[in-house]
Amino acid sequence: DLVQATGACLVCAEVPQRPQTVPHIPVNAGQLSQFPPHRTRTGKRLLNMWLRRERMWNATLQRERALGERYEFLMWVRDDALWVADMARPSVLLRTPRAASTLWTRRCGAWGGLNDKVAMFGRAAAPTLLTLYSGFMHGGLPARTKNSEAYILEAAARGRVVLERTGFEVQPSVEAMVYDGRRGPALCVMEKYWCGGDRGRYGLAAEFCEDVARS
Repeated sequence: DLVQATGACLVCAEVPQRPQTVPHIPVNAGQLSQFPPHRTRTGKRLLNMWLRRERMWNATLQRERALGERYEFLMWVRDDALWVADMARPSVLLRTPRAASTLWTRRCGAWGGLNDKVAMFGRAAAPTLLTLYSGFMHGGLPARTKNSEAYILEAAARGRVVLERTGFEVQPSVEAMVYDGRRGPALCVMEKYWCGGDRGRYGLAAEFCEDVARS
């Protein structure tokens, strides 16, 4: 009902009843070397996430064919993202030069690549950014990459995606988690991912998770 109230429609939703598994994972030496998917749980979870995004992308392509139209703007968001303000309006971003081929991500938290927590991108950039799973399963990239951030940056460059590193005001979200506080469930935000400056500016009263863990 909330989706329909905005004039939108839900194209696809998946709620797995059991842990998803990835078929035989290639070694791809030098790729995602911090957590190689063929032998680490973190790497396998990353591939699972890329796989789910690719499935959604395939459903989107089917929807485009059914409608006879093409989407102009796409984005992904991690499930632990807490939005503390409204994001930039897509209509404004799409008026920028080469918007169809542009990827907007926050300039902070790049970890040697690009911040992959929230990504906004034009339609021409989508085939590169939403088929990372297939790309990795078919050999990956010829360049060495340490982590997801570096891998996506390299893939974007090879796909001729225009990278636009934005300020926090364009994507005002932060990774958060719920913990068992003294008065019941409480919310904290991850300090190492916070790059919004003064939290009071956004009316954010939540503590940093790192401070909660030390208390």
